[in-house]
Amino acid sequence: MEKYKKELDRIRVIFENFYTVKVTSSDKEYETNKINKQQIQQLIVRIKQTQDLSQTDQQDLVNEALILLAKNTGSAEDIEIAEQILDHLFFELKIISQHEVDRFYQCNATRRWE
Repeated sequence: MEKYKKELDRIRVIFENFYTVKVTSSDKEYETNKINKQQIQQLIVRIKQTQDLSQTDQQDLVNEALILLAKNTGSAEDIEIAEQILDHLFFELKIISQHEVDRFYQCNATRRWE
């Protein structure tokens, strides 16, 4: 479990650095943002596929990853990227539940405008 927590921390630092660095173009910013967020998707896939974790540990790590994604989703582009990730995990891979998708939206920063 520790290696996955370290991976979450590493991704968290990437997000912190992303929001403090000036990017040369909006296209470059979008691509970098997408690559950063896709790291969460890849981590969730690895967590769900591992045999080394209990179901509870898997659930806790996936929840933490989805909350990290939600807390770093604020703009329209962020939402577009996050929804691509959620769709991939929910509809295509079928490795997250509707409850987990709902948790993402409950934690999402854009809820303040509802």
